[in-house]
Amino acid sequence: MCNQTNEKQWAAAERLRHIERCAFWRGSINRSDLQRLYDLSSAQASSDLQRYAELNPGALVYNLNLKRYEGTAAMRPVLHVPRLEEAIEMFLGADLRAARPVGAGSVNKSTDQVATVVVPQRSASLEAQRAVFQAVLLVRQVRIRYASFSQRGESWRVIAPHALAHDGYRWHARAWCFENNDFRNFVLGRILKAASPKPLASGLAGDRMWNAWTVLKLRPRRGLSAAQTRAVRLEFGMTGASLTLRVRQAMLDATLMHLRLPPADGRKILPTSIP
Repeated sequence: MCNQTNEKQWAAAERLRHIERCAFWRGSINRSDLQRLYDLSSAQASSDLQRYAELNPGALVYNLNLKRYEGTAAMRPVLHVPRLEEAIEMFLGADLRAARPVGAGSVNKSTDQVATVVVPQRSASLEAQRAVFQAVLLVRQVRIRYASFSQRGESWRVIAPHALAHDGYRWHARAWCFENNDFRNFVLGRILKAASPKPLASGLAGDRMWNAWTVLKLRPRRGLSAAQTRAVRLEFGMTGASLTLRVRQAMLDATLMHLRLPPADGRKILPTSIP
């Protein structure tokens, strides 16, 4: 049996969050917005608006001419963490989660005011995701049919995944490879088949590359003008002369590739080499 009091409290809180989103991102909110969206009476809509004004003093001002509440320039949200993506979906009508592969290309529901780069979805089969996840969670080994980019091509191998890693584009399983006797990254999307995980016959050695951390220090390139240097610092959120990132050694190449930066040792990193 549901708790009607809790339901009402949740609904009221959601209406207050909607008021905040509208006032912060769109800049205004009125009674008719709430009445239409939540099927409220005029009195209840007015009560909600007044309640929000009390919760966040100074956030709203009432425009007598337009008969609506408007968010002030100094407004600071108190009921939700603002996200641009949420505002785009709510008020510009673009579905940023709708990118899906279609035949040889991809489509995405957008508007004349919003466009996104659409890339093929790099998702693994549910079978592979489940098997690898359980192996990590339960500390087990799993037999997989893997499509390697090397000349070896497709083959069966047994791995013992101990962690999951995302390189900004796709998921990897960080695992011990019993065939090669070392720890490697296995792209989940290349796992064609996966058996049920089985208990490990013995414990594994520590993954040195996974457990070791390295520090990346990023700074604007030398030779840039003062204006260009400032632009770079603003874009990357540099509060000082540089930005420091702490990265697992096993994820260093993937991080550099995502940032479009070359390794300090001059190596060339290709997407197919990870791994």
